[in-house]
Amino acid sequence: RKIEKIASLASEFDPLNAQYHFTIGNTAWFLKNYKKSESHFCSCLALDPVNPRYLNRFAIFLARTNKPGKAQTAFRHSVVYDPTSPEYNFKYAVWLFSRNKISQGLQYMRKALSLDEKFMERALTAMIVSGLDTDQITGAVPDSPGPLIAFADFLYETGKRQKAVDLYKKSLDLVGQAEAGFRSFKDKPAQKRMQRHWFFKIYKDRKSTRL
Repeated sequence: RKIEKIASLASEFDPLNAQYHFTIGNTAWFLKNYKKSESHFCSCLALDPVNPRYLNRFAIFLARTNKPGKAQTAFRHSVVYDPTSPEYNFKYAVWLFSRNKISQGLQYMRKALSLDEKFMERALTAMIVSGLDTDQITGAVPDSPGPLIAFADFLYETGKRQKAVDLYKKSLDLVGQAEAGFRSFKDKPAQKRMQRHWFFKIYKDRKSTRL
């Protein structure tokens, strides 16, 4: 309530600053004043309509207040205006899964994992909770060593060992290609360290498995 009061006062003195309306939208949401929250989210977007952060947050609000049509529009625009954000692509994918739009969701999940392989654990959890089967999950995993190894680990631990072995082999082939999966590593030493990490991880975790 204190935050909301301060943001409201600031908005009176600086009415064209969208951040204040965004803050009020969030505090009102927290206080379960959904009508007020939506009004201020709309106000902040009227002032800054291509801000992906505002769009993504508003999309989550709309999804949770059962306005799926508007939610999809806001989610879609958040990734249009910031296509390089793994977080926005991930959240859009999860929402699409919740609406049973699996094919679309897999596209955005693959994009999220292509942008940042650290999302793999969250992605696996989200897809399993959404009821996706192994073949569907495979469609979201990009051809990059990190995500492939993480998915192979999951398959191995869940008893699908032959599929896991096949993916480990594919991962090792990719690790050997200097140009594969290194967009986030700008210098050669970092690439070499990551290559060693991937090789060692497979060896350490699966040294009892004949690959």
